[in-house]
Amino acid sequence: NLQFGMAGALMSGDRDLALKFADHLHRAYPQDAFAHDGHSSAEWRRYMIYARYDPRRMLSLPEPPADSPVTRVLYHYARGEAYAALHDASGLARETAQVTGDQPATKVAKIVLAGRLAVLQGRFADAAAAFEAGAAQQDTLLASTMDPPIWWYPVRRSAAAAWLEAGQFARAAEVARASLNGWPNDPLALLVLSRAEDGLDRTSDAHHDAAAAIGDW
Repeated sequence: NLQFGMAGALMSGDRDLALKFADHLHRAYPQDAFAHDGHSSAEWRRYMIYARYDPRRMLSLPEPPADSPVTRVLYHYARGEAYAALHDASGLARETAQVTGDQPATKVAKIVLAGRLAVLQGRFADAAAAFEAGAAQQDTLLASTMDPPIWWYPVRRSAAAAWLEAGQFARAAEVARASLNGWPNDPLALLVLSRAEDGLDRTSDAHHDAAAAIGDW
């Protein structure tokens, strides 16, 4: 139930609830339960919540032990996300170099961080291309009926947002719709779609999707 709570709060963008769940994880389960990559998906969601909603706290967490290699990779990925949230390109680049290995999630993680770095550097078309490659990896490597999903968010949404920043409104709208096909009612993808539609002077559609993004369904 706690994993579902963390995943749902991440999906919906509920900062306060996400942090409440993340703070509770090691109270509910002893920290040694996460040794040797045990419960790594739960620990990773905790990392991602801090990376998104309290990045400096994520950066203060100790590195997992050497005998937890998967968790260590996900730890460095989350640190990269934290540096991205703080607009620290050099920190992001350092953490990206620490994300190594052949695990499916590792491949997606490295591509996503490359996209984040391109965004910070203002290379939005390059970022969009990186995120689309990450989305393709997510589709093929992490395709699963697991609930909550293995990866914490739809990478295609980031591609749509990057196309929006690049001023490619038609492409942004197309990719946002494709993201919504896989993750229906994702509020951030709906927000990107509404802004792309606004850029295309499709005012009625933009208002409709903006309302959906804030939960007026």
